[in-house]
Amino acid sequence: MKTQKQKKILILILSSNSYPSPINEYAQKVTWIKDNLDENIEILFYKAGNKFSVSTNLIILSQNDRSTYGIGKRTIQVLEWVSKNKDYDYVLRINSSSYLNLKNLRLFIDKLQIDNVYAGRMMDYHGTSYISGAGILLSKNLVNLVLDKKLEWDHKLLDDVALGSLLNKLNIQTSDESYQLFTNNIFRSFVNPDCYQYRCNMYYFGYPRYLEFFFMKNIHKRLENKSDVNSNIIIIKFFDLLKNLNLNYLYLKYIKKSGKVDRI
Repeated sequence: MKTQKQKKILILILSSNSYPSPINEYAQKVTWIKDNLDENIEILFYKAGNKFSVSTNLIILSQNDRSTYGIGKRTIQVLEWVSKNKDYDYVLRINSSSYLNLKNLRLFIDKLQIDNVYAGRMMDYHGTSYISGAGILLSKNLVNLVLDKKLEWDHKLLDDVALGSLLNKLNIQTSDESYQLFTNNIFRSFVNPDCYQYRCNMYYFGYPRYLEFFFMKNIHKRLENKSDVNSNIIIIKFFDLLKNLNLNYLYLKYIKKSGKVDRI
């Protein structure tokens, strides 16, 4: 009896040289990336730079536009490169504020029974259903479809909305999957052990973003049952103090009262 060939997963991490990306990238490397033992999961970082280059786990894309609206062009460029140079069945595009549970990701991928996979945290933008750019899972056939239709990509939209808009027009359905978004101090929060992705971007919730490093480290310990509850009590109070001293928290608190900010 033949054993089924394990599907190959390519994880692309959108990164940059701007704060807090380098700090978060380091947190990713010393936690879930370091523990990757799956030979069919490959992890690559990609970012904009002055000259195209490829190293062991980093792709530098030549691009002058370093803004958030340039992410769409970077994503198309990196998908073009991996399509020519890498063997994969699925691409998971995440960002540097994401922690992955690779064992759960493998279990999820191996159970997939559909051909067109466009999955992650489902969101809506003026009636357009799309997957949050923090974690977009695409099957290889959809990567090829996006590249075939790249001229229809609307670069006036943020990259995840533009991708959703393009795939909506092609009648590709979104799928809401195993994703946990933290909206509070992670040391106070339940960490769902069944998810494959955890989002640690705390900007919209008032915490200084350098704390995301510690949040990812804590998720790692919690999933390995190595977290110290007693020390967490002290850390909770300290991190809450840092939050209340953070000017961004005061700004968001004021804006929230005016109803002008939608937290994601």
